[in-house]
Amino acid sequence: MDLETADLSKTPKVSVIVPTFNRKDLLKEALDSIRAQTLKDWECIIVDDGSTDGTIPFLQDWVIKDQRFKYFSRPDYYLKGAASCRNYGLIQSKGRYIQWLDDDDLISKNKLEFQIRKLEEYSEEDCFATCSWDLYWTGKQIELKYLISEEEYLNSKSFFKKLFEKQSFIPASAYLIPRSITFSAGMWNQSLSLNDDAEYFTRILLHSKKLVMTGGCYVLYREHSNERISTRTDKKSLDSFLLSLHLIYSHLLSHHIKVPYYFKWKLKKVFLQYSHNSMDVLQMHYYFFRENGIDLRFPRLLNLRILFFKKIYPLYKKLIQRKVW
Repeated sequence: MDLETADLSKTPKVSVIVPTFNRKDLLKEALDSIRAQTLKDWECIIVDDGSTDGTIPFLQDWVIKDQRFKYFSRPDYYLKGAASCRNYGLIQSKGRYIQWLDDDDLISKNKLEFQIRKLEEYSEEDCFATCSWDLYWTGKQIELKYLISEEEYLNSKSFFKKLFEKQSFIPASAYLIPRSITFSAGMWNQSLSLNDDAEYFTRILLHSKKLVMTGGCYVLYREHSNERISTRTDKKSLDSFLLSLHLIYSHLLSHHIKVPYYFKWKLKKVFLQYSHNSMDVLQMHYYFFRENGIDLRFPRLLNLRILFFKKIYPLYKKLIQRKVW
């Protein structure tokens, strides 16, 4: 069966795809947020990555209670990792729209309904949707973050400009993507251990016409220390992060899109984090840094300049705002 052109008339509107590994308790919360959706026409595909904490017996019981949930174990011939599980889940999916969901994230009960309604307003265009979000832990007061307003939309170039301006990001669970765009953009990159979501959604952006904002719904995103470049100190993670930036740069350049301010921002953050103990890895990417306005020949001087800018720039912004008012 052709996965992209399959007859979807008798299949769910949305496929929610959840990779999981040893997070049984958090997984239950994520699945509860799916089961609570006001839109009832969905399937949820859970792909386990070799859990040893009782996840499999839990899922066996869960799918009996609600047959819209289906679980699979990652095949041995797939590489271990969330990206592989997502790819396998996508192959098993049937929905007209794809909702990626991490096993510890929560979505508001109206997310699928509201985002489908929004996308159906743009049915003649290749669009995908995002929504507001916030970092979440038990007891935290929710303060939703918006990259754009509901009246705005973003394309490939303006998306990266907005990320740079707000010094922010959008978690993968915030998006809802038409199936056709998902398959046009290709699978998740299984060779990346860090920042694979940024590389993947760059391709989604490039295979769509616009990203639209959906008001009234949200995602609660749990962040773990091993998912952030700022808390990973091993050289493999650094190399993966830089490779992901290389790929994003190449994807954009192939569509004649240049966003030097975005890459300079990202590379400065990486330099500050790793220059003291992994300069050898950074130097392997010397020309990539240089192409984006960062000269690694004098690392100590560069470090001082970046730190100075980090302290002065916020003061400069406050001064400009005072003049405006």
